Amino acid sequence: MKNELLKLSGSLNVIIVNWKVGAGKAYGQSTENTKTVGEKASALIVAIKKNKAVAYSKFHVIGHSLGAHAAGFVGKGVIKAANDKVGRITGLDPAGFKFARKSHSGRLSYKDADFVDVIHTNDGTFLRLGELRCHVDFYPNGGRRQPGCPNVFSFNSSLCMYNF
Repeated sequence: MKNELLKLSGSLNVIIVNWKVGAGKAYGQSTENTKTVGEKASALIVAIKKNKAVAYSKFHVIGHSLGAHAAGFVGKGVIKAANDKVGRITGLDPAGFKFARKSHSGRLSYKDADFVDVIHTNDGTFLRLGELRCHVDFYPNGGRRQPGCPNVFSFNSSLCMYNF
């Protein structure tokens, strides 16, 4: 994704957060770690804003599954630290398990950025967060299993949802 984003503009900067250690724990712990990684990344954004005078509206945070909720916590952290919002957050199939019943303060929410969009490609699986509503929610092919993916459900087949 980084390479595709960089093709869009030569003046674009891409920051990749490697939270493999935090995301690689047991699922329950990984869900809790989304808040920590989001807070740390928001501190980086606030520091960049202070040092380079980049408007918060220029930041676009993208996260997949648990990372979508971490992106929400990035937005919440900027709001808390700077009383301002990042320009955009994109959630790619936000994780549903452990988040579906949480309030806006505990998951990705339309309140976390000036514009929040979500792409749902696995709404038919246990991984979904179908109840999430943002400024715009996209459901390619109805949000169900995507063309070219196996018919038999398995964890790996749900990852295939990104081949639409």
